[in-house]
Amino acid sequence: MLMGIRAKLSGAWIAPFVMSLAAGSTSATASEPQTGVYIGLGAGLSHQSSTDVDGPGTSAHADYNIGFAGIGSIGYALQNGLRVEMEGSLRQNGLNSLDASGAITPGTEFDRTNPAIMLNIAYDFHRDWPVIPTIGAGVGAAFTTADDLGDRTKFAYQAIAGLGYQLTDWVTAFADYRFFGTPEIDGRAANRTLSFNNFNHSVVVGLRFKLFDPLTDRGLATDEPTGLRPIAGPVVEKEVRAAKEAAESPIATMPTSYLVFFEVNDTALSGEADATVLTAAESLRRGQHSKAVLTGHTDSAGSAAYNERLARQRAQSVKNRLIELGVSPEQIELRVQGEAEPLVPASGNRPEPRNRRVEINLI
Repeated sequence: MLMGIRAKLSGAWIAPFVMSLAAGSTSATASEPQTGVYIGLGAGLSHQSSTDVDGPGTSAHADYNIGFAGIGSIGYALQNGLRVEMEGSLRQNGLNSLDASGAITPGTEFDRTNPAIMLNIAYDFHRDWPVIPTIGAGVGAAFTTADDLGDRTKFAYQAIAGLGYQLTDWVTAFADYRFFGTPEIDGRAANRTLSFNNFNHSVVVGLRFKLFDPLTDRGLATDEPTGLRPIAGPVVEKEVRAAKEAAESPIATMPTSYLVFFEVNDTALSGEADATVLTAAESLRRGQHSKAVLTGHTDSAGSAAYNERLARQRAQSVKNRLIELGVSPEQIELRVQGEAEPLVPASGNRPEPRNRRVEINLI
């Protein structure tokens, strides 16, 4: 049976969301994949494609108003950009006009509601861009209601395309377009079996919240005053203690090298890291050394190009702090190694806290 499909979703629906994400990303850095368990919430606009209702002695046509779309999901994101999630969704569209014929009378109620449960697979393209393109697909079950023509449970499918933007290490904003459909739905009116199509277009915006990731060091939180996780603490404990003792003793010989550690995908100096930079700055101000060589490093998570960029930003962060502490910019040299020289070998793309560092070498 030939079904008429007339999709009226305008491309302008998604334009404001795309423009807003792009505008907010002009000064941002590239994204590193967020891994682990997450939940997502989103809401937006739903457009139900116009529907031909076919059956014995009936050939009606229904158009719909723009309606509401809402989604909620829970999933797991892998380091390579792949995400698998379970999604619950609701799409509602009121009837705009109905060309009645035969068993379909002008007073027939034909509003459309599409609750669904879907299993989605999505892929996030993490490149050297602040905005993250996404494609995906899903299958599941829809529990479609068409008022006077009855309720039906049907196999459902959808295609997904969108953009994401990482607001923090734990929160990602997204804007998605979704095409949702089911096979033809059979209903009854005036003791006749009727069939109609069920296609929907929606644009939703929302947030994904990372909860935890058992495969990374996020679970190694510590109450240590240094702010360093247990795995990183032993590496620098001796050096930090020596640096503090040297700083407190004017006649002591100052160390010639320091390590400054960073959080995942971060360039900010922690309290302990700032104290280490302060010690190095004091040595330069006293004239015990004339130059500081700053070398930026990262772990192997993320692309090599992204890590080189992140390493440079970490070294620049240390340089800016040294200048604030009175060190002349001419005394500072920046070098970048990215993921090329790990302090501790790490298999695969596993994050390693001891490799996220800037080395300060005083000459």
